[in-house]
Amino acid sequence: MKMKKLLCLLLAGVMMLLPLVGCGIITPPNVDPTEPTNEPTEPAEPTEPEIEPLPKDKKYNILFIGNSYTKRASMPTAIFEPMAKAAGYDVKVTAILNGGHTLELFANPNDTYGAQVAAALSPENYGKYDYVVIQEQSLRPVIDTEKFYDGARALVEKIRAAGATPVLYNHWGRKTGSPDLITYNMTNETMTWKLAAVGEAIGNELDMPVAYVGLAFYDIYTNKPNIELYDPDLYHPIYNGSFLAAATIFAKIFGVDPTTVPYAGDLVDPKAIVELPKAAKNAVFYTPEIPEEYRTTTSSPVGPTNPTEPVTPGLLYADHLIQLPDNVCQALNLWTALEHDSYYYDGSKWATTVPSITISVNPGDHIYATSFGRHGENGHNSKDGIRVTFFSEYGVVRSLSPNDTYAEYLTNGYLTVPEGTVAANIPLWNGAANKEVYILNRDHCYENDVCLGCGSNAETGPA
Repeated sequence: MKMKKLLCLLLAGVMMLLPLVGCGIITPPNVDPTEPTNEPTEPAEPTEPEIEPLPKDKKYNILFIGNSYTKRASMPTAIFEPMAKAAGYDVKVTAILNGGHTLELFANPNDTYGAQVAAALSPENYGKYDYVVIQEQSLRPVIDTEKFYDGARALVEKIRAAGATPVLYNHWGRKTGSPDLITYNMTNETMTWKLAAVGEAIGNELDMPVAYVGLAFYDIYTNKPNIELYDPDLYHPIYNGSFLAAATIFAKIFGVDPTTVPYAGDLVDPKAIVELPKAAKNAVFYTPEIPEEYRTTTSSPVGPTNPTEPVTPGLLYADHLIQLPDNVCQALNLWTALEHDSYYYDGSKWATTVPSITISVNPGDHIYATSFGRHGENGHNSKDGIRVTFFSEYGVVRSLSPNDTYAEYLTNGYLTVPEGTVAANIPLWNGAANKEVYILNRDHCYENDVCLGCGSNAETGPA
């Protein structure tokens, strides 16, 4: 009987020790806890990030400033606002939007929409907005990065002076097949990471939250290709894309997982209803690491976006080139002085809709034109500014949208030919003879830094 009791006590002791071995409190004999075992292990579930959602006991006023990427599907008021309300927030959203507009123009009080921004962020409205979401023209961050940085700095300064928090809407790369990707020697992937990298850089400099909508786009585009995000033009969003943008910005501002919000807007594809909020969540709460080769800072030199390998010049400018007369430094009416090309460069290809001239220029030349000015005063009257493209021997150095030329015109009264340029293409709208382009060529027109053909010395034909 005593032997039975002893065996029972020993067995009970062993049973009590086994759970402790499993908990790692006691190591079984002859087992080194630092040595790896061959036992298969289940992958750990990602832990939810510790992000504190915004409280729901106040009203939030949010202003969106952007162009067509923000304007499509009336995203701020028709998707973002009802999404936030479905999450239980009291939200009022307003927007200042214009297609193709840059942050630089929105920060300029002399611009039509810049004046609206100035009024919205005036001292009288201090504290009116809690957050201001800003979105740059779609190509500028990767083809004219310094202008993007400067525009963001100027606008963020105004936003903070108005007592609001700025949020950068960091957008997506062009869809594969876009002519812009060919023009600027990019792919959907490289453009996505370049956009994310410069967004991160300016966000770090200005301590500004960044909503990486472009990374959410890239997630869907590469992993769920049956869910369409892009318009047939290969860059604007369709409703799915606008919904994804709204969900990403919502998650960034409010700190709420969009997969928990009972809102699907006008989404009809069951897969999109599930996957778009998930991609937005991942872009905000599990933001992918930007590859090292793309990472940058706002103080890093910005490399050229044009191709570095020579291409066939005829595909770019040589077949369209018209040589100016020697020693041109005075006002030259290009409608009456030169033969016009039936093509113009529209930013991605040579198009036949508008006549133009393509002329040799030197870096640092100043180009003046009434067509660079304000709508209603610039001769062609279609919009502020006009498209101008600068070429190097290797490709496009810079293609300025009408808004770009208008912004430089407001600042300087002229365009400055960038480094590396050998030719410029300037469209001539409507055939009006009053659209004069003035070339001030430093090689021909300056002696001791004095322009020999400027001001009262300017004439209307070749020297």
